[in-house]
Amino acid sequence: MPDRVDGPSLRANFLRQAARYPSRPAVVVRGAVRSYAELDERARRWATILVENCPDRPERVGLFAYRSETAYTGTLAALFAGAACVPLNPTFPAEKTAAMIRAADLDALVVDRTCMAQLPQIADDLAGTCLLAPDSTAADDAPVPVIGAAELEQVRPLASLPPLTPDDTAYLLFTSGSTGTPKGVPVTHGNATHFVDVMSTRYAARPEDRFSQTFDQTFDLSVFDLFMAWSNGACVYAMSPVDLLAPITFVNRHELTIWFSVPSVPAQMLRRRTLAAGSMPTLRWSLCCGEPLTQRCAEAWQAAAAGSVVENLYGPTELTIACFVHRWNPVESRDLCRNSVVPIGRAYPHPAASSRSTLPARSP
Repeated sequence: MPDRVDGPSLRANFLRQAARYPSRPAVVVRGAVRSYAELDERARRWATILVENCPDRPERVGLFAYRSETAYTGTLAALFAGAACVPLNPTFPAEKTAAMIRAADLDALVVDRTCMAQLPQIADDLAGTCLLAPDSTAADDAPVPVIGAAELEQVRPLASLPPLTPDDTAYLLFTSGSTGTPKGVPVTHGNATHFVDVMSTRYAARPEDRFSQTFDQTFDLSVFDLFMAWSNGACVYAMSPVDLLAPITFVNRHELTIWFSVPSVPAQMLRRRTLAAGSMPTLRWSLCCGEPLTQRCAEAWQAAAAGSVVENLYGPTELTIACFVHRWNPVESRDLCRNSVVPIGRAYPHPAASSRSTLPARSP
């Protein structure tokens, strides 16, 4: 095979900002703040384990974690090891998770404390898989051998990262499988970084920005939150399901500047009568995607975040997160609504190319 060379990648985007802003906060989870330098160092340690414990270069690393430091660090560790990140949904039945593990042909799996209890149900499909359990201790009763916190702390951070090309898969997401077998959708680094570059320009992302993180990582919209922040030296604030019940408190406590969620979040706030006018003054962008956005929700959110621009995004996972957008205008948009639903708008001027439609074959 010819030598591979580094090219645009989500990993490279993070590394540039980590070198430029090592002390700036990169992620906040349940009040715990991790700087770019801290996140970089920890992910490199995990990447060392991934590289050293896989017979060949790891190609697909599963992420069985939920809105935790382990989840976000594991995402970077997979990329640092030169592998694609494969998020798994802990709310799915065990048999569906097992089917995804088999389909993805994982080399390794990162598991957090929340998901450890589910390991016995999928243990048969983890034979030969390198298992990282950063939240576990030697006393943990795991059904399969795991590499725990003590071992991870003893290894040196991976200094020389395996090269990546734009054609390498950055992440692999599975559909819910509601109409049959879950389908794996791989998205390349080239597609993902193109999307992030276009969005960074559109939204003028800057290091001072504070992004919400409302999505599970099995939802491709989470990539927007994480890598829009990490490609611009900004910080992402992970929200728990409880936080989403009272998001205004969270937004104001952390002075978020960029909000992104499914429209059902403002819808439930309207039902609870908690979406008060002028209640979120720090937001400068308010984005919705993933479900139809109603006119009523758009109007109420615009009033609550009067200093922000409200946009409705649309796009399938296969086309890299989003490809259509409508900017809400309090005067003009009302006439464009149909059945009280905000339009999906027009295609971005520079949409990302389509991702692969099938899982890439393993390297020979």
